Amino acid sequence: MFKPKPMTKIRITGLNSSLKQVVDTLYELKIMHLVEFKKNDHEFLDAGSSFEEAFEYSDQIVKSQSAISFFESKGNAVFAKNVSVSKKKFTDFFSEFSSLQEELLVLRSKQSELQNLLLDPLLKVQIDKKYLTNYESISVISGVTKKPVKAALEKANIVFDCVEQRTMDVFGVVVFTAKKDEQKARQVLFENGFSEQSLRHDLTEKQVEHELKKIDEKIVHANGMLKKLGEENKQFLLDYNFSLKELNEKAQAPVFFGVSKNVFVATGWVPTSVLSKLSEKNFKGKFCALGCFGVKGKCTYCT
Repeated sequence: MFKPKPMTKIRITGLNSSLKQVVDTLYELKIMHLVEFKKNDHEFLDAGSSFEEAFEYSDQIVKSQSAISFFESKGNAVFAKNVSVSKKKFTDFFSEFSSLQEELLVLRSKQSELQNLLLDPLLKVQIDKKYLTNYESISVISGVTKKPVKAALEKANIVFDCVEQRTMDVFGVVVFTAKKDEQKARQVLFENGFSEQSLRHDLTEKQVEHELKKIDEKIVHANGMLKKLGEENKQFLLDYNFSLKELNEKAQAPVFFGVSKNVFVATGWVPTSVLSKLSEKNFKGKFCALGCFGVKGKCTYCT
């Protein structure tokens, strides 16, 4: 069962040169709850600024959190034994993590491109390029349509030859007809939802399928590498992220302080029973229970 403990509100003052050591001491003792500084309480003071390292901590927190979310890592975390070593390890980890993600992004884009290419019915129309040009009296029209066109061309009494290949609900069509009937043939084709497109001669369907298979294998391999990376670093990521958050909280502490050009003031609450711990430390600040201000003489806890 939790029991409330008597708390004492204290104010700490000191030189700005000792601000970092004061913050270090307070976090080492873990006994003080800081009260946010309000300008109207001290007109001659301004709100303090976070320590410089807070910007780096924030950046690392975002990166480590993105990796934790990606791998869906869960579990208890503890403060890292050596943060500087962890930082170097995380830098190497995140470089590999980002590289694999970028590789997968490129591979999936290529995979999608090839999959869409396989849906192109004109890719299935295999006609040698030499048979498509250099005719004096024959026109060649190629493209795609949503329905067969042979019957419509026959109904229009057009002399023609036609190659059709179906993919899903789209047809790839190549029509050979006399030049004198070209416009009439085009009219019939367009009336049947025809969209003119050139045949591809740089790739065959088999080549696309072969390339897609290689891309699929690379994606499987990259995913395997990514999964292994996550499994090997699960606990490290949780611990490092936890450590960064604590360090960042500490680095952000001065925003709760009031500061002038030379001094700072911080207000907060501590358990009354541990006030003496502040006196036992080599504390680079002055503190007093707020109730003692204005009282003549020196109380037990004023230092």
